[in-house]
Amino acid sequence: MDLRVLPMVYDSTGCRRRTFESGVELLSEEPFGDWPVRGPRCLAWGLRFMKEHGGTPTGWHQKWRSDVKLAATDGGVEFHETACRLLETGACYDQLNLGNLSMAEGLMREIMRIEERWKDRALGAG
Repeated sequence: MDLRVLPMVYDSTGCRRRTFESGVELLSEEPFGDWPVRGPRCLAWGLRFMKEHGGTPTGWHQKWRSDVKLAATDGGVEFHETACRLLETGACYDQLNLGNLSMAEGLMREIMRIEERWKDRALGAG
């Protein structure tokens, strides 16, 4: 069994499709001795946060960008959107167990780094 892949599910039309909520619920993090990312893992926490506050990663991106009043051309916003879209595609279409993918951990850390960059504006928006 490959710990990086979730069981495949299909919608009523026969297309492979998993809800983001299901992907987050099934997420696991196995301890790999050769895990290439240093420090504690943050992906599971980040995906749960996105689910609770935006429904999906792309929903979270739209909410975050609106709340912080950022233009698409502001620093990091385009990458933030791309990274969110990739995480959502990985969970919903590819049906990957993102918790066991170092690239997904890296994407989440970059998303968090971008949000940290704009946190002062975000705090002022609330």
